Amino acid sequence: MSNVLVIAGTMDAKQIIDKLYKMGEKVTVMVTTKLGSELIDHDDSIDIYQGKINKVSIIDMIDKVQPKCIIDASNPFAIDISRNVISACKPTEIPYIRFLREKVTYEGMIL
Repeated sequence: MSNVLVIAGTMDAKQIIDKLYKMGEKVTVMVTTKLGSELIDHDDSIDIYQGKINKVSIIDMIDKVQPKCIIDASNPFAIDISRNVISACKPTEIPYIRFLREKVTYEGMIL
């Protein structure tokens, strides 16, 4: 059984996973690409599942690992993934945590 399910898609996700691991949490990670799975430093205590992340795969993972919470650290532009995670969480009452990066502005920036 997993304590925390992380939907990974950014380097921030890697830092979140590392922090959870150091805190002694059992972590299960979902990534869409082989590169994503290779970027995560892990040993046998971190389970990584690579493949399409849709509502069905998320529900299957929730049923399999019974997480106490889900951290969505997917790419900010992967809106469908976030919507699917939220939709999958609702009937389970598992807490959904969306990681958001701090907004940065640069002086003299031209848009």
